Amino acid sequence: MTTNCYLLIGLPASGKTTASKELAVAKKAVVISTDKIRKQLYGLETVQGEWKEIEAVLHEQILRNVSQGQSVIVDATHCIKAHRKVLLDLDERISWTGYYFQTSVDTCYRRNQRRSRSVPRHIIYSMDTRLRLEPPSKDEGFKQLLTVMEENS
Repeated sequence: MTTNCYLLIGLPASGKTTASKELAVAKKAVVISTDKIRKQLYGLETVQGEWKEIEAVLHEQILRNVSQGQSVIVDATHCIKAHRKVLLDLDERISWTGYYFQTSVDTCYRRNQRRSRSVPRHIIYSMDTRLRLEPPSKDEGFKQLLTVMEENS
């Protein structure tokens, strides 16, 4: 039995968390956020921490939900192709749909400044560089890859 799961990819403040809440209702899915994992591990959502630690918790939470037949929405930047590939190859029971949020770095930075859990500017720009160098593509293993275009605000 295949479980449909969803990976939201994009810069901090690109709209992923807002969309994940709406998608969770529409798809009857559980949202797993790497921000919440960071808070669990390091006490703050904005602490970047060690990816291997975060990834281990993320994978455990995904597999636990999938083993119970529950669809999952992963709310994460996932700007590094190798990290996406590991996730997409995690379990053959999962069919992944990706949502790539293409919000400009300037818009993300402006939105980020208004958030209580802001991410340092250099992190946002570094992630933007990575996504430009390694944008998600369907051949990474997505069943479907959808682009979410920028919403000005």
